[in-house]
Amino acid sequence: MSTEKQPDVSIILPVYNVEKYLRRCLDSLVNQDCSCSYEIIIINDGSQDGSADIIGEFEQRYDFIRAISQENAGVSAARNAGIAEAKGKYVALVDSDDFVETGYISVMYELAEKHDADIVQCRYRNFFEKSQSSMNILLSHRKGVFDGEKALGSLITDITVRSYPWNKLYKRSIFVDNKIAYPINRRFEDLITTPVLFSHAKKVAFTREVLYNYSHRSDSMTGCAGRSMVESYRDAVITLGEFIDSNGLYLRYRTRIRLLTLKAVFTLYGMIARQY
Repeated sequence: MSTEKQPDVSIILPVYNVEKYLRRCLDSLVNQDCSCSYEIIIINDGSQDGSADIIGEFEQRYDFIRAISQENAGVSAARNAGIAEAKGKYVALVDSDDFVETGYISVMYELAEKHDADIVQCRYRNFFEKSQSSMNILLSHRKGVFDGEKALGSLITDITVRSYPWNKLYKRSIFVDNKIAYPINRRFEDLITTPVLFSHAKKVAFTREVLYNYSHRSDSMTGCAGRSMVESYRDAVITLGEFIDSNGLYLRYRTRIRLLTLKAVFTLYGMIARQY
């Protein structure tokens, strides 16, 4: 039986052809200012650029980094593989072209431990690669701890709570005990999966601290709106609607859900308009 101490937090980092941004991301992750222990699990999802060399360099330098290589299967498969390998009580899901603040782990970890929260969410800022400028996003102006039902209602209906996976810390047991995985070969996978995770949370904590930097770049998948992207968003919204119905949420939040539907229509319209 192994007596090796397990890390408090596992950071899951899917990587696919991001050599231009990967070093910045990894530098921000290895320089966390926290008293808790953490590991970084890098999933190289079949990168064809110089990402593998950067991964190898960091894995050699830091004993808390583990790297796994797989054939290209998409970000959902990479996240699932990382969660399966994770040993921490908590998991954080970071995108490899983004970067985090030094308190990214410590602030959310301490909140989770203090309140026995299943999920903790922080604020984030948009970082625009072309202009090298940033803008804070006033999401999660809320602060405090909420029961899972109230947090789920906010996630579905409130613009101040979004379904992004990367500005949150999760108890790993939520994934494992409830057999939750990100859907393979589906875009907008977070719109589908995050509400399910919230539905299994007893407590969700929110902090106003800005701890995550979300990269906006012209060559990213989410920055391109083609026909398949529009159809993927439509399908994700339909799946979300099915989840709302199956959990009896519509009657409770029908006014806000109507606003959410209207917002989805405008988002789809914007995607279609950008094609012409």
